[in-house]
Amino acid sequence: MKAVQGWILVVTLLMLGGLSPRAFSVSENSSTQDLLIEKLEHVYKNLAPDDSSKTPVTLRLADLLAERARVASMKDLDSGCTVCTAGEQDRARALRLYEEALPKTPVSSRGRVMVQMGHLFELLGREKEAIANYETIAKDTANGSASADAYLSLAEIQFKKNRFKEAKPAYEKVMSDSKAGSRGLAAYRLAWCELNLGEIDRGLSQLKTILSTRELQSKSGVAEGQADKQFVEEVSRDLATWMAKAPV
Repeated sequence: MKAVQGWILVVTLLMLGGLSPRAFSVSENSSTQDLLIEKLEHVYKNLAPDDSSKTPVTLRLADLLAERARVASMKDLDSGCTVCTAGEQDRARALRLYEEALPKTPVSSRGRVMVQMGHLFELLGREKEAIANYETIAKDTANGSASADAYLSLAEIQFKKNRFKEAKPAYEKVMSDSKAGSRGLAAYRLAWCELNLGEIDRGLSQLKTILSTRELQSKSGVAEGQADKQFVEEVSRDLATWMAKAPV
């Protein structure tokens, strides 16, 4: 009976696997998520290593742990923490699970898994491993959208260190993929790279392109026909500010 219940739970969880783990909102009672993780941990521990359902269960468990860590981190930041460590154990556990499942993950899904691993490496302060991970994905064109996500992550690492010259080519790689997510963010960051490198005219032109291109008017760059009003206002303010600074 317990075995049957376990398999029913596995099937249910795999059906839910198509949903983003962020379906759990910050305001939702976290006990639901905790209970699901607890049950999934039990199923994971009782599955044989060669069981065909082991990999999808492992990935789903890792997704949920990573999301619980994100929610805990947000709450920690909202509380005004100075040394913010909430969610670290869940992140470390999620990373180990991703690493375990990766060799048996279908090739078509490995890029997504490796991008998530890269994010966890970053959040755990393991930047060198994150960069190596992103570079591996970026160089493999078979990863599709995951390759663009990896380039975006590489660019963001450089941008946050004010290394605009190094960040620029990676943002351009994202922009060259018409199907890539976060094209709006990449376009915006690319404009700021130009501005910070003294290429004022090119930076202003890039900001104008965002304001005149519907699919770039949200940071995700994937909401067809829908603009993010707050993002558009931010771009407009930056354009006005830099136009005022530019020489006549």
